[in-house]
Amino acid sequence: MISTEESAESWPLVRLGALVQFKSGDAISGEKIRDEGDYPVFGGGGFRGYTDTYNTMGDRALVGRQGALCGNVTFARSRFFATEHSLVAHPRTAFDARWLAFLLEAMNLRQYSMSAAQPGLAAENLAQLRVPVPLIAEQEAIAEFLDRETAEIDAFIADQEELIALLTERRAATISHAVIRGLDPSAQTAPTGVNWLGDIPSHWTVRSAIAIGRTFGSEPIAEDELASEGVIAFLKVSSLSSSSLQLESIDWYVNDSQRAVTGEFVVFPKRGAAIFGNKVNVATGPAVIDPNLMGWQLFPSNSPRYFAYVLKCVRLEELADVSTVPQINVKHLRELRLPVPPVDEQVRIAHHIDREVGELDAAIADASEAIALSRERRAALISAAVSGKIDVRSAA
Repeated sequence: MISTEESAESWPLVRLGALVQFKSGDAISGEKIRDEGDYPVFGGGGFRGYTDTYNTMGDRALVGRQGALCGNVTFARSRFFATEHSLVAHPRTAFDARWLAFLLEAMNLRQYSMSAAQPGLAAENLAQLRVPVPLIAEQEAIAEFLDRETAEIDAFIADQEELIALLTERRAATISHAVIRGLDPSAQTAPTGVNWLGDIPSHWTVRSAIAIGRTFGSEPIAEDELASEGVIAFLKVSSLSSSSLQLESIDWYVNDSQRAVTGEFVVFPKRGAAIFGNKVNVATGPAVIDPNLMGWQLFPSNSPRYFAYVLKCVRLEELADVSTVPQINVKHLRELRLPVPPVDEQVRIAHHIDREVGELDAAIADASEAIALSRERRAALISAAVSGKIDVRSAA
């Protein structure tokens, strides 16, 4: 983020409202936005698709004005349609529009939102902000420098995001192949008659989920029963991880040993939007689970880790009733047919997946870190250039 103290001493501080007039775009229905069309559509989060008409002409900076994308900055050229979720910066005087977009990006406009619950930017408040304004020739030099430098960074970020997508696909395929086909490529297979399974090794069986383990839940827990320390963990939806079988965190504990479950068990969300996160974890008791979670304790001679990976493949949203509020009931598990290898194979498969997925997760983490560092470098570069800390003429 830039501040007025960082700007070049020779650059005057000017009210943003003297440079531009911020106006909201227009409402447009989703069916009018298509994959192809004559004019691009830009909303609070940037490009959304194409439509048949335009409401803005010229090079403009756009600012997301509400919600999660509040303060997001986009740059659009020529003729385009700006939606009601964006504020369009219409010029009052001459300046380089690309420079302005970089300047607004460096200002972290979200900090000026009027509400924390539902962030929103008011055009009149933005107009009062004072910004350093160099001569147009310097604006053009800054914009040209940042266009070139950020394009390289953006290309690297796009490559890393593509790599993460490929690794994530490979991760899912690794789990699916192991839990359905096993580790022996020469094993004879037999059809199961279950659509999502297909053929499995012929010495495996297929059973209902409730024949493999018992399900359990919990009654609501009063707030005064929770403590920040203790022996019996209280697991909430926020305790679960979507990236691994391990719990994300345990923040609360209870003292009610009568409701506690001991030993290892599988736990996952059973209602609400959390189902779509496909969070399936393996926990170890003693523990009590939140009423929004379902526990699944495997009967002896079954591996919780293996069947947790099986549930990952099933995907919770495919299992749930989503006609109203997404929900998973015992009836869904009663109808669910799962592959059951001998227990020694279950253990070997789970260990194999742990190892293979661990390597893929490490590669994904490295790529994610590279993206985060690149975005930090991009933000720092923009801030330094628009505040005059970098002499872009010498940099060029």
